[in-house]
Amino acid sequence: TPWAASVAANVISLRPAAMASTAFAQYREEWRALGRAAQDLPFMGVCRHVVVAESDGEAQAVARAAFARWRASLAALWDRRGTPLPVAVPLQWDELQANGMGIAGTPQRVCEYVRTQTEAAGGNFFLCQMMFGDMPLEFAQHSARLFAFEVIPQLA
Repeated sequence: TPWAASVAANVISLRPAAMASTAFAQYREEWRALGRAAQDLPFMGVCRHVVVAESDGEAQAVARAAFARWRASLAALWDRRGTPLPVAVPLQWDELQANGMGIAGTPQRVCEYVRTQTEAAGGNFFLCQMMFGDMPLEFAQHSARLFAFEVIPQLA
């Protein structure tokens, strides 16, 4: 963190919000120690899998199917060598979502999640992983449009 603050690096965490919060607090301390103003902080946020659809059920179904392929691809080289991933990643979408590391739902549900994650992490930025695994391109584009036009305006 001292290096990141010294070069004004943007930081994105893949860790749970509570762990990110600790790192972001340390970053802010380092930032202040350098005599820099809080309003000049670089981006600090979390990255999460995000799927938006007209219904929770539709979003969940697509996320479950796409996540299985994404997870298998992520672990392929590690598995081939019989080595565990350096960080635990759930095997199933439902576990990932239950752990707060992703969301699949309606625009309103996603908006609440983004707001909660950003506040819990103490961040000022939220990065979405909106297409993953074998998610159909058309669905991912629709999900991104819903996020852009129905989620983001509620967060402004």
